[in-house]
Amino acid sequence: FPVTILLLRKSSNHSVPPYLYTVLVGSPGSGKTPLINAITTAPCRLLQAKLDAEHQSKLSQYEAELRYFNSLTKEQKIESDPPISPVRQAAYVSDATTEAVVNLMEQNNQSAVFLVIDEFASMILNRGKYSKGLNSDAQFYNSAYSGQIPVVARKTTGISGCGTGGVSILGGTQPALLQQLFSKSSPESGEWARYCFSYIPSVIRTIDCEDDSDVLVDFSEYLADVYQKIFD
Repeated sequence: FPVTILLLRKSSNHSVPPYLYTVLVGSPGSGKTPLINAITTAPCRLLQAKLDAEHQSKLSQYEAELRYFNSLTKEQKIESDPPISPVRQAAYVSDATTEAVVNLMEQNNQSAVFLVIDEFASMILNRGKYSKGLNSDAQFYNSAYSGQIPVVARKTTGISGCGTGGVSILGGTQPALLQQLFSKSSPESGEWARYCFSYIPSVIRTIDCEDDSDVLVDFSEYLADVYQKIFD
């Protein structure tokens, strides 16, 4: 993701990063998962495959350079820099703790992380499972939405967090679970005001089995190209 900000007024230094928190809401069978797959998961998988191929190429080069470095004498190694192992980049993640998100951004030198959560409710209802305090995850994502990644000091892991950066989220959930989700955060926190809840209407679909003129429409490659430009 590029470092992009939106300056609302020239007379103010207040800026807004273009991060989106979106949740598709629909009953079981309403088509949430196919929609998420079509617009995000499928193209991101193509992008991930490309990133993995590039990583494998860099890894092969690193291994060759490492073999050469190990073949040097002790005196030659002192005058040479050892090769640096490449880090695998992630176009998106489907599950991650807040600390893992921070580490991913630091290792990949990314300014943002894209979370695609098919079952969004599980992400919210499992808060506090890997962190101390139920609201620590909510506070993290509140800050990330505004382009601020908390800098955290831990006794065991030291200092983590890059200060700036953000997260975009796309997930799906059922209407019956919304009340449970809302109860996980107080209205005063402003957390849910950051989310765009898009309701999928319940419509009757008819299928004409005699009509074979339908053509499969797949935007995966086009969207993967768009996401690649954003990723660069």
